[in-house]
Amino acid sequence: MWYGADLGIAQRRAPPIGLVLLFKGVKLRQMRYGAFFGAVLFGLFGLALTLPNGQSFAQGADRVAATNARLGVHTDKTRFVIDLTKTVEFRTFTLVKPNRIVIDLPEVDWRLPFPSGGGGAGDVSQIRYNLYKAGTSRIVLDLNAPMAVDKAFMIPSEIGPGRRMVLDLRAIDQATFSASAGWPKDPVFRKTAAVKTAVIPIPRPSFRVIVVDPGHGGKDPGAISISGKEEADLVLTMSKELKKQLEKSGRYKVYLTRSDDSSLRLRERIEFARQKKADLFVSLHADMLVGRPNTRGASVYTLSERASDAAAAALAAKENQADTLLGVEMTDNSDEVNDILIDLAMRDTKNSSVRLAKKLVKEIRKETSVLNNPHRSASLVVLKAPDIPSVLLELGYLSNRQDEKNISSKKWRQKSAKAITRAIDTYFGASEILEASR
Repeated sequence: MWYGADLGIAQRRAPPIGLVLLFKGVKLRQMRYGAFFGAVLFGLFGLALTLPNGQSFAQGADRVAATNARLGVHTDKTRFVIDLTKTVEFRTFTLVKPNRIVIDLPEVDWRLPFPSGGGGAGDVSQIRYNLYKAGTSRIVLDLNAPMAVDKAFMIPSEIGPGRRMVLDLRAIDQATFSASAGWPKDPVFRKTAAVKTAVIPIPRPSFRVIVVDPGHGGKDPGAISISGKEEADLVLTMSKELKKQLEKSGRYKVYLTRSDDSSLRLRERIEFARQKKADLFVSLHADMLVGRPNTRGASVYTLSERASDAAAAALAAKENQADTLLGVEMTDNSDEVNDILIDLAMRDTKNSSVRLAKKLVKEIRKETSVLNNPHRSASLVVLKAPDIPSVLLELGYLSNRQDEKNISSKKWRQKSAKAITRAIDTYFGASEILEASR
C-alpha cells in the first residue's frame, strides 16, 4: 500500500513464521510426532506473529505505543493531541504542494482508533501515520488551509501513566507558510539528537487572561446568609480582591463579568469570557444549606454531565435556574453547545479544569476549611465554555456562622485570594510549554 513519499512505503512482509511452522506441523501429520512438533514450534515462535500495523509483538514489546490521537478546533487555534505510553523526542516541519505538517518521532506501535487517513477536523483534512523508515515513525497532518506550529510540547497524561504530545496550530497566510516550508537539512531523525521543531513565531500577549465571575447579581441576590447578607454582594467583594491579587503579580490580565450589582445571564458570562479570549474562567459563589447549620467549608466544582453526588446535583439544579429570575426561558443545551460538548476539544478543556480544581483544593485548604470531598462535579451551565478551562468555587456556606464570618472578613478574603493565586500560578507553571526546540 502506498502512503505517499512523505510517509514512505508500507512494505509487504513474509508470512508470520509461527503460521508457516503451524502448516508444516499439519503436513507432518503422517509422521509419528509431526503434529506435536508443529504445535510446539508454533508456541515457541508465536510471538513473531505480525501486528496489524506490520510490527511484531516481539518488536513492539519495549517500544513506545501511540494509543489515541485527536484534533480540537478552538476559536483561536487547532490543537492536535496524541497519547503515548512514554515521553519521546520529536520534531516538526512543513511541506507544500499540498500543504501539510509533518511530525517525526521514534518508532512507535500504532494503536490509534482510526486508520491512517482518518481523524480530520477543521483545517486538518486527515491524519496519516506510518513507519517511515527503521527507527522513525511519521505523522502527517494534511491541511485545508496553511497553519503554523505555534507550540509543541509534552505533558503528563490526565487519564493514565503515559504522556501527551500536544501541537497548537494557528492560521497563517500562504506566503509565510511557503517561505518556511521544506525538508529538514538532516533527513535522518536521531532519537539521541537535540529535538528541533519548526516553530513560526506568532505574536502573543505576555500575560494570561483570567475572567472572574461573581455569581448572581441584580434581580438574583443568590443565597441570603443567616444575618441577612446577600451572596451576590459577598462574592463581588471577593472577586475584586482576587482580581487585585492576581494582577499584583504582573502575570495576569483579569476581567470581572460584573463589577456592580447588575444582572447577567449564565450564557452571557460564558460569552464574555470567550470574547476576552480567557485562559481561565473562575466563578465564585457561596451556597446555603437549609437545616444544616454545621456544614461548612469550601469546595470546587468542574463540569460533568453526571453529578458526583446528590449535593452536587442539587447545587447544579439551583444555580442553573438563576436565569429564570431574569425572565429567561431555561432549556436544555442549545444545538451549538451540544455539538461542542461532544467535540474532542472539550476533553482537553475538562481535563485542564480538573487539573486546576485539584491545585485550588490543595492551596485553599491551607487557609480555610474545605468539605470532606472538596472537588465535585456537576452539569453547571456557567462552566460550559467549550475552550476555556472553568471552575466554580464555593467559598463556603452562608448557613454556617463561621463561614459567613470568614467570607465577610477582609483578612480572610486576602488570604484566600492569595491561595487561589498560588493555585493558578502552579497551574500555569505545570502547563508551561516545554518547547521542542529546548
